[in-house]
Amino acid sequence: YKNYKFSIISILCLAFGILMFLIQKNWIVIYWNFGSVEGETPLQKQDSSSRKKVKIYFWKDEKLKHEDTVIIWNSGNNNENMKHLINAWLTTQLDEKIFTKKIDLEYVALSAQDQDMFLSINQCFAWEEWSIFEKYQLIDSLLKTINNAAPEIKFISFLVNGKMLDD
Repeated sequence: YKNYKFSIISILCLAFGILMFLIQKNWIVIYWNFGSVEGETPLQKQDSSSRKKVKIYFWKDEKLKHEDTVIIWNSGNNNENMKHLINAWLTTQLDEKIFTKKIDLEYVALSAQDQDMFLSINQCFAWEEWSIFEKYQLIDSLLKTINNAAPEIKFISFLVNGKMLDD
């Protein structure tokens, strides 16, 4: 009788331990519903992300060229849209061998009306030996890329590590 009692308690403890392990790993979710929860649960906003085809402009071989690419576009989040767009532009510049090293986007900040944009990169473009015309074409290709995708932006400030871009 004593061994039988010990076996039952051992099996119950093992089952309880397995149940606690599964709950901890979120393999089993237990939800206690004590009363009405209709007013407590917020409605989730539907994600309005889609794929958008954009033109990425770049200056190469004395010509302004463009490449079509697809980025993720969220109609309600212009900061994220600009991050995806500028990262695509930076990647294209690296792929086309316009940049010799990878430049990363640190952040993009838009004004409340989405007309002013501040973008910061982690390092300055390696353009010490570039002519003024080549520098102008590089910045102009970025401006054309942004204007093509988001024409509402009227002012752009370029920053390097949070400080004004110097030439």
